[in-house]
Amino acid sequence: MCILILSLKKESYIKMSNYKEDLRLVRTRSNLRRALLELLSTDQFDKITVKKICDTALINRITFYKHYEDKVQLLNDTMLNLKDNILSKIPGREAILSKTDAVKYINNVIQIVINSFLIHKDLVNLFMAQQSTLISKMISDIIKSYVKELLETINDKVAPLATPINIVTEFISGGIATSVYYWLNHQQECPKDRLLASIKTYIDKLAKVDILSE
Repeated sequence: MCILILSLKKESYIKMSNYKEDLRLVRTRSNLRRALLELLSTDQFDKITVKKICDTALINRITFYKHYEDKVQLLNDTMLNLKDNILSKIPGREAILSKTDAVKYINNVIQIVINSFLIHKDLVNLFMAQQSTLISKMISDIIKSYVKELLETINDKVAPLATPINIVTEFISGGIATSVYYWLNHQQECPKDRLLASIKTYIDKLAKVDILSE
């Protein structure tokens, strides 16, 4: 009995230790990402050193290298974390019961994506300046996944689609994602509100002319 109790206590202690270790890991990486974003607001990436990142995050270099091989890996992790943050802000689609609901939903998704990129414009501009495909792929992946879910909901709850879901998904999400990516590169051509209003108009018209359903 005593052995069993000691064993349970030891197991509980190990679980608690692992939990604390996980929290420390999450906190450390979060602090490093935050430090990098802070430095990017004033410095070019090639001028930012691991020492600067560590000093800003109040973390020593040994700890840094336990988590990342170099500052490039931290940069990529920061961008992937941005994607996770965007996805966490997008609401569920349970309330979609009509085409009107569907249009409002996808417009909301687009607005969340654009606003998130604008909040982290220094990070986004860095990847764009390097002609990285990560930004365009991220936009495309997010928009495509939610457009597909949206179309599946319309197909199940509203009316059967006249065209295979995958084809319609590529058609709609491709146009939206390309427009958003182009705008991020040419914001001086069009205010954000005008871009969102234009996309909303196109989606509204697409829904009203019954292209989506039989």
